[in-house]
Amino acid sequence: MRTLKSRLLIHVLALCLAVAPSLAWSSHESYPSEPSGEEVLADAVLVRPVGLLATVFGSVAFVISLPFTIPSGSVGTAAKKLVGGPAYFTFIRPIGEFEQCPGGGYNC
Repeated sequence: MRTLKSRLLIHVLALCLAVAPSLAWSSHESYPSEPSGEEVLADAVLVRPVGLLATVFGSVAFVISLPFTIPSGSVGTAAKKLVGGPAYFTFIRPIGEFEQCPGGGYNC
């Protein structure tokens, strides 16, 4: 069973690495006002599930970091970066829209 999970994970990561250059290249083109069908499909099938995993892992990392962030007063920053950013990217961002805000984040 573990071998099947490992193979699946390797295939998903390989697919993400194969798609990443095309997404980076396409960011230099001028986009029409509405995303294409390929962008919507890639977002729904690949990017949103990865964003969900990032949100879950970020939430776990946030809880683990609480003993260190509470004394330093940086709980809000940790929550925004570890949970808020991935959650916004996954659940609030319009489907097929991959452009970042001018400040580099997705919370514009």
